[in-house]
Amino acid sequence: MADYYELLEVPKNASEDEIKTAYRRKAVKYHPDKNPSKEAEAKFREITEAYETLSDANKRQQYDSGGMNSFGGQNPFSSFYNNRSSPFGFSFRTGNTTINVEDLFREFNMGMHEENHAPRKTKGQDLKIHLNLTLDECYMGTTKKIALKHTVACKSCQGTGFETTATCNSCHGTGNMTKGFYTSFRVPCSDCSGRGITGTGKCADCNGTGSFEDTTAININVPAGVGEGNNLRLQGQGNAGTFGGPPGDLYVYVKELPHETIKRNGINLQMEVFMTMSEACLGARKTIQFLGDEVFKYSIEKGSQSGSVEKVKGKGMPNPRSSIGTRGDLYITRRLITPENLSPETKALFEQLSVLEHSDENKKDNKDE
Repeated sequence: MADYYELLEVPKNASEDEIKTAYRRKAVKYHPDKNPSKEAEAKFREITEAYETLSDANKRQQYDSGGMNSFGGQNPFSSFYNNRSSPFGFSFRTGNTTINVEDLFREFNMGMHEENHAPRKTKGQDLKIHLNLTLDECYMGTTKKIALKHTVACKSCQGTGFETTATCNSCHGTGNMTKGFYTSFRVPCSDCSGRGITGTGKCADCNGTGSFEDTTAININVPAGVGEGNNLRLQGQGNAGTFGGPPGDLYVYVKELPHETIKRNGINLQMEVFMTMSEACLGARKTIQFLGDEVFKYSIEKGSQSGSVEKVKGKGMPNPRSSIGTRGDLYITRRLITPENLSPETKALFEQLSVLEHSDENKKDNKDE
C-alpha cells in the first residue's frame, strides 16, 4: 500500500487545509466521471482512502504511529461506499465530520445535476452602430430616428424554426440529461441539443431559421452632454435570440462633428470673440450666437487686451454623469481685429489718434526729465 502522504503529494506535517486542497486536486483528476479508465478508478479509491485517514486527527495519529496495521485490518475506505447520504453521489465520515463528495465537486464547478433545469435559451447577437452628432445636438440633447437592420424572431414558430414542436421525450423538456457513475453530471440532451423541444418540418415563414432580417425604425434618445467616445445601450434592439432567448442589445457609438467656431474640451467649451480697437479701448456689449440657437450678451471691458481669456461659469456642456445638473464652463478668448482697408474718414481719425498718441508720449518724456 502506497504511503498516504505520497498519494496526496503533501509533506507529513501538512495542515488540514493543505490535505483538503491536495485531495480536491487529485479527485478532480482521477474521478471516474472525468477519467473513466480502470487505473483512474483505482487511483481515486486510493486517494479517497488516504484523505479519509489523514483528514481525521485520531486516524492520522494512529496511521503515523503504526501504519495500516493500527486499524486492525479494517478498511477505512469502506465507509465511502457504504454511506450514500447524497442523492447524487456518496459521502463518508472522518471523525465527527461528514464529507459529501458532491459538495467537493460542486466547488470545482463540475456541473452537478439539478432537477427541472430550464431549456437552453441563447441571447441574440449585440449590434454596434456609429451616430454622427453636431455639437449643438450634444449640447441640447436630441432624438434621432434611424432605420435599423437586424434579425427578429419569427412569430409563427416563436424562434424554433420548426413547423410543429413537441416536448423532448428524452429529457422531458429540461434540455439536459444526467450522466455519471459515482456522481451525476448535467449534460445537454443529445436528442434536442439542449433545447427541451423537438420539432418536425421547417417553418414556412422563416424557412427554418427561427428569425428573419427586418428593418425597424427606432428612436435614439440622446441625453444632453454626450460626446465623442460615449456609447448608448439600447436594450433588446440587437439581433433575435434563439428558442425564446432574449434579443441582443444595440450599442450606439457617438461621433461628434466639429463646430465652426466653438471647440469642446470635456465638459468645457472654448470660443473666440473679436473686438475692434474702439471696443477694446472703450469697452462694448456684444450679442453672442451660441449653441442650440441660444443668444447671450457678453461685455468687453475697457482696455481689454487681445489674447486675454475670460471664464463664463456654468456656460459649458451639461455633465451627463451628474445627478444634480452640473455644467462645465465657457472660456472666451478676446481677439483684436486690425482693419486692412481704411476709408478716408477712418484713416483721418487714425492719423489724428497717432498725433495724439505721440503727443502724449512726448509729454511723458518731458515729465520724466
